[in-house]
Amino acid sequence: MEWYKHFTNSHDDPDISDAMDKMGDFGYSGFFILLDLYGQEFNHINNEGFLKISKNFLQRKLRKRWVKVELLLNFFEKEISEPRFLWKNDGQYILFKVPKFIKLASNWS
Repeated sequence: MEWYKHFTNSHDDPDISDAMDKMGDFGYSGFFILLDLYGQEFNHINNEGFLKISKNFLQRKLRKRWVKVELLLNFFEKEISEPRFLWKNDGQYILFKVPKFIKLASNWS
């Protein structure tokens, strides 16, 4: 995927702002790194829209240990009114989905 929409003033989005209150800059940067990763690997999602990636790779991309990664994923799935991310832990791998990603996507796909 070439690009997805990144709205100006995203840091003022209530969910992202709450994430920043809880996790500092990682609330913002982690959110957009996950979107970037999902867009980059969009051609590899399964028929349910989940991307399978290793926990080690995700930790490396986010530059955080698993505890912090899990905190971010759980926040954007369970601690806001409507989930921004869905994820499942499959041991060594996670399955990761951005439910409304296609609304942000270019027409390239």
